[in-house]
Amino acid sequence: MAGKWGTYVASIPEDSKSEYIIKASSGEVYEFMMNKANEQYPDCCKEKKDAKIMKLIVFFSSNRFLNQEGAHLKKVFSETFPEIYELIKMSKTNDKSDFACLLQSVESEIILHRCCKRIWDEGERQVPVFTIHDSIATTSEYVKFVRNIMDEELTKAAGVRPNFKTEAWSESNLKTNS
Repeated sequence: MAGKWGTYVASIPEDSKSEYIIKASSGEVYEFMMNKANEQYPDCCKEKKDAKIMKLIVFFSSNRFLNQEGAHLKKVFSETFPEIYELIKMSKTNDKSDFACLLQSVESEIILHRCCKRIWDEGERQVPVFTIHDSIATTSEYVKFVRNIMDEELTKAAGVRPNFKTEAWSESNLKTNS
């Protein structure tokens, strides 16, 4: 299967791959897709959350999800990024959850096996880290150190510099269920 994917990815024109990678890594993909969707289906994507729903439908729905409510969003994505859509579709030929598993594997490889390993080694086992999906939390004194390693590893993995934010946690900005 990896051979088939590798062959397909190699066949995608560089400008097609670059356009998607740049938009996704810069954080522009949601606004871009909102505009594309609204061109074809006026007012279907009013907020960023609507574009996030589009991504979830594309990434995690069955390849046969074509006529149900929300399928028009999948159509917009497939017409805007046909080669990327085909790659996603190829990864779900056996089971629609295969792509989710693939994404989780890539995420854990980059965050746990690359970023956290380097933080552990280069921080001489003194830097506290707590992973939450695609994020790494640490104490304030190590934020810059952790961010630099994440920036380097994510750039190596994606081929472009990521656009991510640093968020300071405090009692005042924590949400609780109480």
